[in-house]
Amino acid sequence: MPQDDKVIPGLNLSPELAAKLDNLDDNLNPINEDLVENDKKDTTEQTEAESTETTEETETTEEDGEEQTEESETEEEAGEGEGADEGYTIDEGEEETEEEPSNSTEEAKANPNLTPEQQYILDNLTAITVRGTIGDSTEVKEYQVYSPEYLPQGFKYVDDRELSAANKAFSTLENRAVQLQNDYRTQESTKSAAEFKKREDLADRQDIAGLQRDGKIPRFKAQPNTADFDKDPGVELVQEVLNFKESQNQKYLDEFNAGRPYKHIGFDEAFRMYQRDNPTKGNPAQTKEDKERLDQAKRTSKTNGTTTKPEQQKARVHSGMSSMDLENLLESKTADW
Repeated sequence: MPQDDKVIPGLNLSPELAAKLDNLDDNLNPINEDLVENDKKDTTEQTEAESTETTEETETTEEDGEEQTEESETEEEAGEGEGADEGYTIDEGEEETEEEPSNSTEEAKANPNLTPEQQYILDNLTAITVRGTIGDSTEVKEYQVYSPEYLPQGFKYVDDRELSAANKAFSTLENRAVQLQNDYRTQESTKSAAEFKKREDLADRQDIAGLQRDGKIPRFKAQPNTADFDKDPGVELVQEVLNFKESQNQKYLDEFNAGRPYKHIGFDEAFRMYQRDNPTKGNPAQTKEDKERLDQAKRTSKTNGTTTKPEQQKARVHSGMSSMDLENLLESKTADW
């Protein structure tokens, strides 16, 4: 037998046949195939189980999400219902808007040596062109200036006609500059007043909303742009306080123009002043209490009324009385005493 052949003890088998027999069980069935098939079967079952668990988890998550969505919708509806019953404040539903930056800073950077007023005047003026010579020179040159002060030292006009025309043009230009200055200041004053009014309105709205949340001013029930809005108790009270505030501030302005210190009030201070003069306005509980007190006073006055007996006529002395009449009168008086 060749040296490379391996013989299994007890059997005279070749190595190839022995290797095949090693892969068979007692019933001569392949061992590795069963293991492979069993492994495949176990892996398939495990994958199916994991897939089933994932599906169940997904369905559970979807159901939970639907329940949470339904609960959120229910809460929102309940919140809307409560808000509708209680009313709303003046600032509900508003979004803060950022104001556009002003260009005055950019203009100041571009022209650091000029004020905004000077820059406005300069932008709306046209320079005057004059002709003349400098010193002993005979060369005629043109210069564009806004005022005679800007002409070179030693400048001489070409002739008297050029001088007269230039003086007239400079006078017109100066009047135009004064008009532009007045226009600019009027525009700035209007702009400042509009900005002040905008900030004051915003502050008033914040004060009104705070008073509504504190329960000092009724919340609005009617919707804007409806027929019932102006009749809403909260709207009526707010408008009355605003009118009171405007009249007070006008009074303070008149006093300021007369020499007194400047004073200006906002909505919150105006509301407190208005309440001192009208304690029952906007306070249903106080109004009800005052009404009950008045009714009680009326009922009490009816039960404790005054008598309606006629007053006893008293004798009086008059002309034409006899001595007997006078004596009788004195006797009746004595009887009364």
